[in-house]
Amino acid sequence: FEQHLSIGIDQWRPQMTHDHLKIIELVEVCFEDTNEILVVIRLITNSPNLQKLDIYVRHGALGPPNRVPGVEAPVMEFWKSGRSSDYTLKRLKTVTMIGLIGAPHEMEFIQFLLRNSPVLEEMYIHPTDTKAKEVDVLLELLQFQRASPLAEIFFIKK
Repeated sequence: FEQHLSIGIDQWRPQMTHDHLKIIELVEVCFEDTNEILVVIRLITNSPNLQKLDIYVRHGALGPPNRVPGVEAPVMEFWKSGRSSDYTLKRLKTVTMIGLIGAPHEMEFIQFLLRNSPVLEEMYIHPTDTKAKEVDVLLELLQFQRASPLAEIFFIKK
């Protein structure tokens, strides 16, 4: 599925939208793989009725990360250029992310969701077991700007 969506990934707004999707659950998303980041962004930004997003993060356990320089640059450019603010997730109310370690692309993605989800009510963050990193991640999350005044972040420890 990911490989199919990654075809022509350089176009941020494809012609196809996923109007029927209200809930998306993505398993084994590797935020170290820049193609996967682009696919996830494309999928959620082209799902105008998305209300619930669940992501289970994987960290390089199933193979080497895809760090193709030509792809890494567009993702970093997307985060830094301000283009990420061109997208509004108008109906997204609940986000759950499981297995976070606080890697840069994970944090940028969370910031993107918080900034562009005006009706977001709940974001559940389930970090991995690295205790020292948990505090840093939590402190950074609390500083992120939110589009929704109702958005609450729940930091779930095991």
